[in-house]
Amino acid sequence: MDEKTFEIFPVLETERLILRQMHEKDAPQVFDFNSNLETLRYVPRDPFTKIEQGLKKTNDLINGFKEKKALWWTFILKTDINNDKLIGYGGLFDINVEATKAELGYGLLQPYWGQGIISEAVKKIVEYGFYEMKLHRIYALIDPANTASIKIVEKQNFIQEGLLKDDAYARNKYFDMLMYALVQKNKE
Repeated sequence: MDEKTFEIFPVLETERLILRQMHEKDAPQVFDFNSNLETLRYVPRDPFTKIEQGLKKTNDLINGFKEKKALWWTFILKTDINNDKLIGYGGLFDINVEATKAELGYGLLQPYWGQGIISEAVKKIVEYGFYEMKLHRIYALIDPANTASIKIVEKQNFIQEGLLKDDAYARNKYFDMLMYALVQKNKE
């Protein structure tokens, strides 16, 4: 894995999006995402009830880069670049330098659902993980009922590897999670 990844935070660009580093000013939107039961439907997390939780989560995401454990990008629409407002976020986390692997995660504010935004962002993040970071394996844990998320990773050629029964606990219930992964076959 290329550890130079953690020298300067990479700004990525897609047809419609700028993927930039997260900042504390993004905390209100991080709170909005994490306090909405609809956006958390398939996420094993208790909803946030205080804005301070959004700030803590934002700082945890920012610190992942400083600690060389994660890269979390903020998704900004190019058509709204002057506003620079987060519409979602995603990235690679639980980065294992020795095993050259990372977990993929993402979320999008509800008004932007169904527009292909996550597919566009995930494609760019996965490309960055394999071709710039030189990861060997990227995996995602997905609630089996989250058919939209399953379609997103399958579109990137992720393969379902198995079911983790009662893998996570939140909101007074256990969540099963499907393990999806993509392995870079042509490693340098």
